[in-house]
Amino acid sequence: GTPERLTCIVSHETRKIFSPRRESVVGRNQASVLAAREPQRAFDLAATIPDGWYRAQAMATIAISAPDPLSEKAFREARAAAAEAANVARELELLDAK
Repeated sequence: GTPERLTCIVSHETRKIFSPRRESVVGRNQASVLAAREPQRAFDLAATIPDGWYRAQAMATIAISAPDPLSEKAFREARAAAAEAANVARELELLDAK
């Protein structure tokens, strides 16, 4: 038969903790493409991204490309979205531990 050690490895349940929404991935990509040419339009699009991590990534890209004061605003939004994403990750870790 199968060694017990391999049986234990195979029997572990795999769970997907987080799956980004499609609109978050698409929105991040579109905002990133627009960031250099149309930073305000990119910012407006990035602000609609539902998942914080993807919103943070888009805003960070805009912050690099945009002129001030939009650059500063995008940087603040990126930090806020990253903090939101970190809070969600911690909540998921707590749920997974139960």
